[in-house]
Amino acid sequence: MTSPSPDFSFFASTPVVNAKTGKTYTLDKITALTPDDRTLSDLVRICNEPAIYDFLFRERLKGATYTAEDARGFLAWGSKGWAEKAYFVFIVRDEHGHIAAATDIRANTLVESEVGYWASSKHSGIMTPTLNALTKVALRAGYAALMAYVRLDNDRSRQVLLTNGFTQEPGEFVNKGKTGRHVFRKTL
Repeated sequence: MTSPSPDFSFFASTPVVNAKTGKTYTLDKITALTPDDRTLSDLVRICNEPAIYDFLFRERLKGATYTAEDARGFLAWGSKGWAEKAYFVFIVRDEHGHIAAATDIRANTLVESEVGYWASSKHSGIMTPTLNALTKVALRAGYAALMAYVRLDNDRSRQVLLTNGFTQEPGEFVNKGKTGRHVFRKTL
């Protein structure tokens, strides 16, 4: 017997209001993007911002710059997740259509799935409402709980989760000898 899969058939572009500026952004499936120069340029710029690069790409890229080819790979990977109904990447765009942030539900396991996210430093205040919108989407899609891992030195991410009702689990999670991580959970 196969387990039920999440049902995102209801999902359409969702407005998200920046908590600091009051500006309205849009949460969309990554499949709404095309790999044009604007999209690739946005991704390259954001993924090379110091905080995002250091947290997500420095080790993976062995110190090399995040490139347009990496951005194309991200778009293809995200689209593949939707096509296979295995994981679900969303993108956040500002009022001009530029990419500001991304978030994902990393598995189709309805009992509990990990979420991840990043946001450009130029769009401070967008991640907390984006995660709020994502948890509502996840609940409607059939998820029972979400969880996240946060590096010990990532206070901003920890605050995003706490503001959205996630609870920090006691102790630390250590991933393959890397930096320790906090574990957060939220029942939907």
